[in-house]
Amino acid sequence: MKIAQLAFSKKELSLAVFNPPRFKLLVEEHRENMILERRLTYIASLPDKLAMDYKLMFLLLSSVFRMSLESTLDNDYKPWIFDLGFGIDGPGLLRKGNSWMTWYILHEGPSMFWEQWWLQPRDDPGTQSWVCDRSIAAWLRDTTSSHSLQRKVAHKIQETIEARAGTFSESDSNPIPYFTRYAEHRRSRIANGEPDPDETMDQVPFHVDFRCPEKPKGRFCFSKQRDISIVRSD
Repeated sequence: MKIAQLAFSKKELSLAVFNPPRFKLLVEEHRENMILERRLTYIASLPDKLAMDYKLMFLLLSSVFRMSLESTLDNDYKPWIFDLGFGIDGPGLLRKGNSWMTWYILHEGPSMFWEQWWLQPRDDPGTQSWVCDRSIAAWLRDTTSSHSLQRKVAHKIQETIEARAGTFSESDSNPIPYFTRYAEHRRSRIANGEPDPDETMDQVPFHVDFRCPEKPKGRFCFSKQRDISIVRSD
């Protein structure tokens, strides 16, 4: 989207000369608001089923992201720097649109996951961190003001979808019973001394691993680590 397509007053255009950083942010605000308006118009036209499908897709996509409490010699994970707090509930924030990562996924689209899962060499150590490295690089290119704006528009998108889609308990797309049965199946195999079942995406570098930027202590640490291992219906 070019600057000529954005409607600026003469006063706003003067910022390009007298306050370039402010003008850059103003351009970004106009651009993001135009994109948001178009997306909201599209969401309003969606059938209820497609709105629920989108919500389900984001729920499943959030399971791609895993949080470690710390790096080890074997796993030198990058920190989750995108949101306030310890970063443990990054996937939950992502689903609700309260994370900058939500905006980044909407901005980049599915191609970055396709790159990590299928196009990059599977035996290359950098493939596992493909999405991680690019998201951090994108974050560092922008300012705090940009991050706040991006997080705001992403939250509006997810909030609007949530209102359209309703809850999983009201839908045939509810994945929670499946997750429950699957967990019971795994526990049963372990109890019987059987190997874990093959996972659909085992053959590709499916997960995007981060670590918490700060290391929580005590029971908070363990309870949160347990919570994020369960895909919730929120």
